[in-house]
Amino acid sequence: MPRMLLFRVGCEQYGLEIEAIQEVADDPPLYGIPQRGAFLLGAANLHGRVLPVIDLPALLGMGGAPLDPRLVVLTAEFHGLALAVSGIGRMLSFAADDLQLPLGDERFRAVAGVVASAEQTVNLLDVGAVVERLETIYAA
Repeated sequence: MPRMLLFRVGCEQYGLEIEAIQEVADDPPLYGIPQRGAFLLGAANLHGRVLPVIDLPALLGMGGAPLDPRLVVLTAEFHGLALAVSGIGRMLSFAADDLQLPLGDERFRAVAGVVASAEQTVNLLDVGAVVERLETIYAA
């Protein structure tokens, strides 16, 4: 049964499959980057690797949302990005049958699918769409 880490982006509940996560870093110091743009908060040195820290709420159109001091660090497959989110929750197991296709407007919010249960609805983050959006923004 697949598992995901739950987190908030603004007031919305998101999840990310644990295979895409290297770790959750506990309040690492951030270092400024000149001319970083609106979505890059800075860089963090984690285990000797310097990683870009992305303001996920701002990238998904929810700018101004409070940020949790912890960071969700993605695996090298996803460029080792560190994501700043609004809050980090618990692990959740879900059945593949519970995963539904996203509605039309959810693609803008980088949603790969929606997991709905009696308790809650979780947007499954499309990390590929996040990386693609960042490449488009910062390629210029």
